[in-house]
Parts: sequence; structure tokens; C-alpha cells
Amino acid sequence: MRIAIIGAGAMGSLFGGLLSTAAEVTLIRRSEDHIRAVSEKGLVIEKNDGSFQTYHPSVTAAPESIGHKFDLALIFTKSYDTESAAKIAQKLLHNSGVALTLQNGMGNLEIIEEIVGKDRAVAGVYVSRCNDTGSGSGAPCGSRRNHDSGYSSEAGSVERDCQSI
Repeated sequence: MRIAIIGAGAMGSLFGGLLSTAAEVTLIRRSEDHIRAVSEKGLVIEKNDGSFQTYHPSVTAAPESIGHKFDLALIFTKSYDTESAAKIAQKLLHNSGVALTLQNGMGNLEIIEEIVGKDRAVAGVYVSRCNDTGSGSGAPCGSRRNHDSGYSSEAGSVERDCQSI
């Protein structure tokens, strides 16, 4: 599975790092310092127990240069960047790919649905904490009590796809 993380700040990097152990992950972020650090040293995440784990997802600031399509685009941008993130997702996803938002705020799903289609957009909730402590690192990430759920304004195959993801 190919996964694009659009908005690889603290939470996007956390998800990207963890998912990179089981999928081909590309982080998309504006910060050249973060991109350089992850490219050179990997993505270092400090866990709740104080230990560190290094992950090696791909990372870019130029999604238009990516030469393949994705199965899933996870959107973690700030709400004011949702429209541009959805447009990036639309270009990166293959025809049956899904855009999943785990953003804070209301109205993000509706914006994404307008761009990628209601049958390819879904929103979820994940309760955790993660701090972006510098280029290529995050600390501490995770929580003993995480909750996740998902919804779409239209039921259908996108829900089944999310369950399989």
C-alpha cells in the first residue's frame, strides 16, 4: 500500500513513521529543514517510555514530482490549508484511492469531498498528543489511551476501504 501524508507536522510525522513499517509512505511537508533531516537521519520519534525509534519514510516538499499514485492520502494540515491539501490528494490518488482527514476542526471533510468526491473522502478521529520538537524529530508521541473512529457523509465502499486500512 502506498500512503501520502499531506501535512507532516507532529501528528502527520507520527502517523507516517508508524505506518512506514507496513506500507510505502511519503511525507509531504513545506519545511526544508525537516525534509533534509528526515532524508539524512530518518524520522526519530520519542515514545512515552523515553525510548527512541527511527523510521525511514520518503519525504518531499514537491508532491508534483512524485512519479506514482497512492492508495491513501492522510491529510493533517491546518484547516486553512484543507483545500490545497485536498487538491494535492486528488492529483496523487489513483482512481479508487481514498483521502482520509484526521484534522482538528469542523468542515474539513466537506471541503475534501467537493474536491475528491464524496465516495473517496472520509474523516476520522484520533486522540493523542505529539510535539514537533525540531527537524526530523517528535517527542513525546502517543498516549496510553487512544481512540479512533471514522465517518463519511455517504456510506459505502469507502468505509470498507478504511476498515481494511
